[in-house]
Amino acid sequence: MSIFIDKSYVNRLSPHLELFSWKKDDLANCRCPICGDSQRNKKKARGYFYKKANHMYYKCHNCDYGTTLANMLKNISPALHKEYRLENYRGGQTGKPNTPEPDFSFKKPVFRESIGKQISDLPPDHEAIQVLKQRKVPESLWHRFSYAENFYDTVREINDKTVVGRENRLVIPIYDSEKKVIGLQGRSLNGEIPKYITIKANDYDDVLIYGKDQRINWAENVHVFEGPIDSLFIPNSLAVLGSNLKLLDEKLSSSKLVFCFDNEPRNKQIVSKMNEATDLGKRVCIWPDSLKEKDVNDMIISGLTSDEILDMITANTYEGPSAKLRLSTWRKV
Repeated sequence: MSIFIDKSYVNRLSPHLELFSWKKDDLANCRCPICGDSQRNKKKARGYFYKKANHMYYKCHNCDYGTTLANMLKNISPALHKEYRLENYRGGQTGKPNTPEPDFSFKKPVFRESIGKQISDLPPDHEAIQVLKQRKVPESLWHRFSYAENFYDTVREINDKTVVGRENRLVIPIYDSEKKVIGLQGRSLNGEIPKYITIKANDYDDVLIYGKDQRINWAENVHVFEGPIDSLFIPNSLAVLGSNLKLLDEKLSSSKLVFCFDNEPRNKQIVSKMNEATDLGKRVCIWPDSLKEKDVNDMIISGLTSDEILDMITANTYEGPSAKLRLSTWRKV
């Protein structure tokens, strides 16, 4: 499909987009309809439709969501998406004479099966191993981590577009259901900022979810954490690495989900996410007022067992109006 047609569908989608405007011939700007953009500044617009090759794509510089024009149409206006697909498959009849048949022969992405240096190959006194011990990660789970001597070089193995520092980091590979590396998270070892850096593989354009390579029992409660390390201590768990909740709702629609955000009642971002989760009809763990530790890993370090934490989650899971009521008191702790 030509850029001419793509741009026409961006225009047709524009009534659904706040603060939409064309900045250049092949660059349009709007408030992101996925994350809602800035909640404080209603004039902020960080979503962009841009030309790549002969097509239009979308990227938000607030939530980092990026996708094809087709997917944006599907998310926002299914009716327009249907028209777009029909025109796409019309055999070159796009309103311009002699338009060639589109070429849909795309190369299937190839993902790695491992990344970084394996923890088992490091000496016992290595700083990465010391961090795992300090965080009380059982040795039986060390295979879920790796090590980057030079984080820049390690990231380049899966993503040659994102620029990062060259410091050493503990690496948490993120796998798909076929156990291929689709991303990674790098944790600082020497106080570097930011503490965590999350990277997607070049050819992976979906939401990153940690734990998809594990056997999840969807007939039981599935606990959804922010960070991968927390998810390792609780059975039947996933981690969403800060992903947008609306996008996650499309990928994880099970009624068995229990969202377990960090225990930080004065953190406005966390409270906002908890409110959003309850608005989407999700079940949310709202930690007891007496709990001091901010996350599951800190609870483990304090001496609580995984079973005790799981019991606490079960006893403090809310949904619907009761979740809203409990959240209104918890945020004042």
